[in-house]
Amino acid sequence: MNENASQLTVEERLIELCNACNEGQLAGVELELHQWHRQRDCPDAALVLLAALLSRRGKHDDAAQVLQYAERAMPVRDASMMMAMICVFTLLDMPEAAGKQVRRLHARHGHLPYVAQWIGSMKITGSESLPDQSDAIISQLSRELCETPLVLCSLTAAMKVAPNEQHIDALRHAGNLMMHRVSLSIDMETELCRSMADLALLAEDEADARRWAHRGLKVNPLAAHLAIVLSQVEDHAYMGPAARDVLAKVNEAKPAYPDVHAALIRREFFDGDTQVARMRLTNWLETEPSNPTALRLRKEIAA
Repeated sequence: MNENASQLTVEERLIELCNACNEGQLAGVELELHQWHRQRDCPDAALVLLAALLSRRGKHDDAAQVLQYAERAMPVRDASMMMAMICVFTLLDMPEAAGKQVRRLHARHGHLPYVAQWIGSMKITGSESLPDQSDAIISQLSRELCETPLVLCSLTAAMKVAPNEQHIDALRHAGNLMMHRVSLSIDMETELCRSMADLALLAEDEADARRWAHRGLKVNPLAAHLAIVLSQVEDHAYMGPAARDVLAKVNEAKPAYPDVHAALIRREFFDGDTQVARMRLTNWLETEPSNPTALRLRKEIAA
């Protein structure tokens, strides 16, 4: 092999070794890789090549040790090298190690179409349970939301018109990250909590919807939409005040908000206080006999 290896760049040395493999000089390449693989400048590709050469000679345990050493020293991050490691682990009949690499590959690079297609074609045990959205795309979306947080409100509105389960899930994860990273005014935090609560309702996650509603109401106790969100989920004493109490407070402060008034009556009715609910609705219709929200609510309760 090359006696002047120390004078070559890492890339040049690796290319030379690969060319030597293609020319059949496998023993010499393996010997040089043995000398190189514990040095700091040894790249991931060289370690994978060494493991492949060892595995080719039936030295499966030695190949596994090389790869595991590489992971302990510095986890492989390049997509191509991670894919190569998965192949070697699979050939070595090490499903747990292969599965771990698949999960890492998906989390870091799963948003890339060719990686997603490769993972699907390999059918490694556990790959069928990978999440639809990779950590990388969630992180990227979160960074973009940090720059323009209120874009989340527009994206949430779009999901309410045309729901997409994967997009809703991605927005919820990215929104969670974003809310921990940015400083918000009261108005902005209220609006973002509203969006996060709406996304949770779209995902049928009542507990998370309740959590975001209460968070928003702590900074803005008269947020009408968040009060209405609470009216759609069960109360939880440890999370905050009961929905009826919140709705009554907002209704008193904003008597011109028919949706809040209707939500309060509806909540009282379904909580079992039907007489109180009917009386409140009767008083409303006496004051506004043609109010469309009140008329719809009367039909709803009658049904």
